[in-house]
Amino acid sequence: MSEIEHGRVWRPALILSCGLVAVLWVVSLFWGPLAPYWKQLDEAAFFALNGTLEWGGAWNYFWGHMNTRPLDIAWGILMGLPLLWVLAFDRRWPLHERLARVLLIGFSILLAVFIAKRIGGEIGRFSPSDNLRPFLNLNHLIEGLSAKTGSSDSFPGDHGVTAFVYFVGMMIYIRRLPLTLIALVVLLANTTPRLIGGGHWLSDVTVGAVGFTLLVYPLMVGTPVLTWLEKGCQSLIEKLIQPICSKLGFKIN
Repeated sequence: MSEIEHGRVWRPALILSCGLVAVLWVVSLFWGPLAPYWKQLDEAAFFALNGTLEWGGAWNYFWGHMNTRPLDIAWGILMGLPLLWVLAFDRRWPLHERLARVLLIGFSILLAVFIAKRIGGEIGRFSPSDNLRPFLNLNHLIEGLSAKTGSSDSFPGDHGVTAFVYFVGMMIYIRRLPLTLIALVVLLANTTPRLIGGGHWLSDVTVGAVGFTLLVYPLMVGTPVLTWLEKGCQSLIEKLIQPICSKLGFKIN
């Protein structure tokens, strides 16, 4: 499937198949015969990752601060900068098409997080730090640190869902290797710290974040959403943004 077809036509088979796989994948985490295997994997991953905090020193300081609110904000800003660069400087598409691609990624993230919040809120899964011992708490290991190390609603996790959808969107619709690599770094930075710090189970990421991304993915590429957004953005630019910029003496393209 060539890139130009993504977001241009209806692909009902893709929508149905991805939706079915996503539902089955998420349900597998809680389904009787498979739940014990996920539980075993989750616990092994927690003890292996959280156990590395026994190393102390710079390792703990790094992961400790990676779990703080200021770093969450910093990663959020970093996610926005490549999209702003695309809007301002990427000349592969006219402005209305660049804006449509950026909005598509943003709307997809919002939709995925909304769905995840509604479903995840009903599940009410506690973090491994609330369930398993021994637990190495970063806030106890580093004096004065205020890190997020637990949650009563860990599944699937806003950070993981946001980062996965962002990565997929950058890979499909922006298609610049440096920016895709930045998106990959953002993905790792928004998932790994919570796994080490005890805020999320491994399955919150591998099942939850992946599952909800898979649910939104066909809506990103299997509907004419990009075409719709391009038409809307073109109208917005021609009727509102361009006249304002012309009066201010700015030229946009």
